[in-house]
Amino acid sequence: MQYDLTSVPEKYHTARTLGAVDLKRWVTLVQQVIKPESGTLLIDLGCGTGRFTVPLAEQLGLPVVGVDPSKRMVREAKENTSTPRITYREGSAESIPLDASSGALIFMSNTIHHVKDLDQALQEMARVLQPRGIVFLRN
Repeated sequence: MQYDLTSVPEKYHTARTLGAVDLKRWVTLVQQVIKPESGTLLIDLGCGTGRFTVPLAEQLGLPVVGVDPSKRMVREAKENTSTPRITYREGSAESIPLDASSGALIFMSNTIHHVKDLDQALQEMARVLQPRGIVFLRN
């Protein structure tokens, strides 16, 4: 979907809100599979307006990079975020704007159906993940 051509980005954060219990449940599941160590970076791929980016950073105490192809979604995410552990970048699953072997975990929430070229996206995920990195899909 071309979110930049719609009014969705401005409404997305409130329209797709999850309760605190649901957010905590998903962050706890991530916490069970990741070993937080110095230098551990999480990637919220298809972050939208930062619905999971913020709780992942705050509750896990880890740096998170939110990546989304929509300029307007990234802008909304930045406006909804005050946590210094978070950075946002424009990019897609097929072209992740991060260095090789930089992330320990890629989190994707309701995003996989937006991927245009799954083979390319999987190659990109493998490129940016550290050895034994994890792809965590929520759909």
